[in-house]
Amino acid sequence: MARSLLDMQSEVMQVLLEHQDEAGYWRQSSQDNRLIPYFNHFGANALVLMAERVSDPVLKAELISAVDKWLMWYRNHMRDDGTVYDYQIIDGVEVSTGDYDSTDSYAALFLVVLWNRLQAEGRLEQVKEWMPAVNLAIAAMELTEDPQDGLTYAKPGWPKKYLMDNAELMLGYRAAAMLYAKAGDELKSHAAEAKTARIVEAIETQFWFPQEQYYAWAKDQSGAMDAGMSKLYPDALSNILYFAMCGNSGDERHQRHFARLVEMFALFGQGLELKGHILLEHALWWIQAALKLGRSGLAQQLWDSLEFPDLALLPMSVLGHIGRAAVLLQHPGRADWLINPS
Repeated sequence: MARSLLDMQSEVMQVLLEHQDEAGYWRQSSQDNRLIPYFNHFGANALVLMAERVSDPVLKAELISAVDKWLMWYRNHMRDDGTVYDYQIIDGVEVSTGDYDSTDSYAALFLVVLWNRLQAEGRLEQVKEWMPAVNLAIAAMELTEDPQDGLTYAKPGWPKKYLMDNAELMLGYRAAAMLYAKAGDELKSHAAEAKTARIVEAIETQFWFPQEQYYAWAKDQSGAMDAGMSKLYPDALSNILYFAMCGNSGDERHQRHFARLVEMFALFGQGLELKGHILLEHALWWIQAALKLGRSGLAQQLWDSLEFPDLALLPMSVLGHIGRAAVLLQHPGRADWLINPS
């Protein structure tokens, strides 16, 4: 029997609550002892959205507590430059890898989750308590910023600036602007707004190819662009991820390009070598892009075509997106990654 959206939401909620370590983190999966902050942010964000909508005050408090545990874990593991390493959990002990997949995205998504949590249930004094961590996250985001265009390299020493990372950066600065405004720091709020605007301008002028009508997926140190539309990944999926996070339903360009992507890649149906949780993760990004562009019917159609395994066996890279999509499909008008200020 098919599981309803509400059932899926409840199941994700249960898995995330049961699998969270007391310290606040989630391992990548029951079979994978990696602790990857980037993916944990998505799980925590799904819990925030669920907490915003549950009516049971006891359950709401439990969900908010789980998010707080994660945010505090992340804050306590911030280094002096605001970056946070990945970890391995070995015999219950956190062992740092001394590395990270990215520094810009980790910090930006931390600010997204923090804003959403405080917006869902927060007080002014709580916002002010988090300001040192917000400042550190901004430092991490600025660590690899290219002053020439305001875009960031994925991490120190990395040669490429990615469309997806900089889309997440835009969300992070938007969240920071609202956090600073709530804390009464208008100067830093305006600075974060200016950073957002500069990134938008850089992406729209440098990454968008007007003749081909698609976005490049990366820019290297020489200024050369990595672009194309022949492969699902990274060509098409980078564009889909950008739409999921920053798509504009009123932009005809976005609507036309998304429709072309749907047609070109047949929604995973023809000749695409994806399976298992990788297929599921890709599909969930397409669903979130459709919702961001106001195509809730297509999003629901995609969701209905998926087969979901036992959620407890899925990695964090998938679980949070299932939870978020299940919530938003019930409330398709709320597809922005940041909860609107009340």
